[in-house]
Amino acid sequence: MPTAYVDVPPGLVAEKKAKLMKEITHFLHDAYLIEDNRILLREWSPDQYSIDNEVGAPFRPIVTFVVPSGLPLEKKRELVRGTYVAIAEAYDLPRYNVPLPSGTAFSTQWVLQFFSEFPLDRAALDDVMALENPMVTESFEATYSSAEPTA
Repeated sequence: MPTAYVDVPPGLVAEKKAKLMKEITHFLHDAYLIEDNRILLREWSPDQYSIDNEVGAPFRPIVTFVVPSGLPLEKKRELVRGTYVAIAEAYDLPRYNVPLPSGTAFSTQWVLQFFSEFPLDRAALDDVMALENPMVTESFEATYSSAEPTA
């Protein structure tokens, strides 16, 4: 049920794509403990995007997680950390130092990640609403019981 749409540049060889999808699946499953994790790579050629109005600028990957709502913050942090590292390594992304108004700089590899979260009454598998599906409800119980309390 948890899904990750991963927007990337073209050119990664099949073996590296398979490794990347396996790693993201691992982190997604560790976060949600739900079966049926789906990873969809979407490749964009330079003529199909722009960044700051520069067509074909060096690509900055985007990940959109389409997932049930309510995941504890620490689990989200683990998911984005693992996904970021997997993408940065697969694509050998350069590091940029972005100047801030304060005069300091922020170091980034530009892997942007979003959570598109849905309450369990807005998702279904086959003809079973997610809030009634034991694959989902039991997994969420396990996720919440394994999450460390936050201060």
